[in-house]
Amino acid sequence: MVEPEVRNVYSSGGSTYVAYTKNGDHLLVAGSSGLIRNYKVGAEDSEPNNIDILDEISDLAVFGDDKVAVSSKIGEVELYSLKDNKAVGKVIRSSLPLRSTVFTHIGTMVAAAGDDDEVQIADLSDNTRVIKLKVNDQVHDISYNSTIDLISISLSNGEIKMYSLTSEEPQLLTTITVSYTHLRAHETRRHLVC
Repeated sequence: MVEPEVRNVYSSGGSTYVAYTKNGDHLLVAGSSGLIRNYKVGAEDSEPNNIDILDEISDLAVFGDDKVAVSSKIGEVELYSLKDNKAVGKVIRSSLPLRSTVFTHIGTMVAAAGDDDEVQIADLSDNTRVIKLKVNDQVHDISYNSTIDLISISLSNGEIKMYSLTSEEPQLLTTITVSYTHLRAHETRRHLVC
């Protein structure tokens, strides 16, 4: 059996983020060192294209085959072009760390959130248009459903909030409260408490 080659892409420590472009032709690898390495799938032995990015990244989002958004612990989201291998510009700023970012509306907008109890949704064609959505705790993760124009966020308190983005202002549809199952000792037997 042939052992696969193991390559150390980043040796500076910290988290490493990976994402494929939509067509699957490129694998993007980003680390806390402030660099995206753009590997051509099937040609991993060749040198990747490198793009300088924000330091202390916290998430990596890809739309299509060209757009990349990176959120950072320094409170910024910056947009990058894979075609041009360079930054397009900062699209979201926060005074606290941002933890998650995602493209919405067919890649015309980007959403990000983190420690400041707020979700920001920026219009990429008009950098003055940013929708701000207050939430009741820090945000860990964001996901977008393009089929029904829905954004879901997970909060530090365990809640999942789902918002419709079909109108100018996001509309809260539902909140899911996550309850964790735990074991409780009762006399000599154990009961599962939900």
